[in-house]
Amino acid sequence: KSDSLAEQFERSHGVDPRLLPERINVETVTAWLEGRQSPADRVLTTAALFWNEFRAGQVTQLIREVRQVVDKNSAPGIVLSTAVFPEPSSAYLENGQEYQAWAAEGLVDRLYPMAYFGDAGRVSAQLREITATIPRTSQVSLWAGLGALGKNPAQLGKEARIAGENGYDGVALFSLGHLLKKNAAPAGAEAVRAPRLSPVPKTGPIETGILASAPPGLLPPNIHALKNIACKALGGSPAENGLETKLALRLQEYDHARQHSIPTTLNQLKGGLITVPERLTLGGIFRYASPMDSPARWQEQEALCEKARSRLLAGEELATVAEEFSQDNSKTMGGLLAPRFLDLLDPQDQELAQLLPQEISRVIRVANGFWCYRLEDRSLGKQMAFAEAPWEAKRILFRRALSEMMTGEAGTGLQAWPS
Repeated sequence: KSDSLAEQFERSHGVDPRLLPERINVETVTAWLEGRQSPADRVLTTAALFWNEFRAGQVTQLIREVRQVVDKNSAPGIVLSTAVFPEPSSAYLENGQEYQAWAAEGLVDRLYPMAYFGDAGRVSAQLREITATIPRTSQVSLWAGLGALGKNPAQLGKEARIAGENGYDGVALFSLGHLLKKNAAPAGAEAVRAPRLSPVPKTGPIETGILASAPPGLLPPNIHALKNIACKALGGSPAENGLETKLALRLQEYDHARQHSIPTTLNQLKGGLITVPERLTLGGIFRYASPMDSPARWQEQEALCEKARSRLLAGEELATVAEEFSQDNSKTMGGLLAPRFLDLLDPQDQELAQLLPQEISRVIRVANGFWCYRLEDRSLGKQMAFAEAPWEAKRILFRRALSEMMTGEAGTGLQAWPS
């Protein structure tokens, strides 16, 4: 995170964004909106959403400036296109790509959703979601980015037909280098050229008027901004039932926390020595599953992770099993993962904390697939000043202390935390 941007956000919103959750996803945002998180986690998620909007605003401002230069200096017919991640919610939350708003504002001429991976079911779900959430009043054209890696011409042809049935204007194959290397360029091009592409449907199921582009600067937290952010974070189509009432509660508790609980918590942490959390070194096997995948695909990936776990339990080398099974960086790192601090408010970390050296965990389901871990080493935390601790440790300590602070406030009646 940029120091200058972090300082701007802290001045405006009362908390350093480096203390906020590093990643949030649609499941996190849904739990936040419905009040299923703890009071502290709701506050942290609200702040993280405002920070995410600020970062997205920097990306959008760059695109806006490029649009202005293209319009002013380019010859007629020049097309400004963007290749974007294929799931609107994660594209916005993880990459600052609010392309529904770009389309509504007319910042780009073409969008190329990169639906490169997975079977036809996943590709179809991704392409359908985008056509359902791009405002039909926009002039942007949609081109399906299809992945040629590991797919034959028949599979590519099927995906191209799916794109046509969902109103895409054309298809782009990724990547040319792969196609040329495999001498598959002519066959691949012919496969996706053959399907007849249909016109883009002119009706959409969602209200797109509120999907405004993120501003380049920081604005005070308000209900209109939070509604716009929540809609983008949930892929453009949250349920309207009681939405503004729920958002008003989230904003109310956030405003109280940034004026009271957050500064009090930070002053306590900075006022003396802290002990950084215990640190684990783990090996791991990961199998990826997209939220867009079918239940059968999730079951298949879980079964493969279970198979990898069985081989580890039988004494097979971690590096060998990881190379064959893992779909994470551990595949090429001998199965080893970067050391991590334990966050005992996290249910997964609570489970990992019980492992003994060389013990293997059960297969654990996460938002994007399945993990199986082996504990390699653990080290107790050291005492130091809060300012000297690594940011990962600071985030965990801040979350824990804020949770204790807000739980105490609720218990003494100083603040009633509505859900």
